[in-house]
Amino acid sequence: QPDIRLPDIYTVLDYREATYPFALPSDSLSRKFYFSPLSPLPVAELAGRSTGRVGGHPSFEAIRRFTETFAGAADKTGKAIPLQPAYFTQRAAENQRRQQELEKALEQATTLYTVENTAYDRELMHMDAYGKEVNDALVQNVLTDIYITEGYQIARDLILLQAGKQ
Repeated sequence: QPDIRLPDIYTVLDYREATYPFALPSDSLSRKFYFSPLSPLPVAELAGRSTGRVGGHPSFEAIRRFTETFAGAADKTGKAIPLQPAYFTQRAAENQRRQQELEKALEQATTLYTVENTAYDRELMHMDAYGKEVNDALVQNVLTDIYITEGYQIARDLILLQAGKQ
């Protein structure tokens, strides 16, 4: 389990190896220290700050709402599902609306950092239009990825805490 948990769309799915009926049990290793460990990280402080940011972030809130809806839809054991076309059309429209809401919430780019290529990569992109197109899409993905942004903020918090500035 991670030290700092972030909301995830796939939390309601049982796709992990541990959920399989024939999963191998985890085993333990005997610890043999050949180094002097560093001081422990301020995980509780970092997790608290991250939870505060994530709780008020509209994109993570959209993920939470989408996940709750998905969890409710996945738990249909023993419940009758109507097969009329009107019901199907209504459910399809609701699912499409939720998906569009989620996509819209995840489109916002961060202003905390910028993504730049090296001088060598910029020179290469002058010669390769397709490579430039792929690179531009990747840069946009990094700028709009809320998990990268939150990871950046957690690392920034750790640096500031260890420097004694916060």
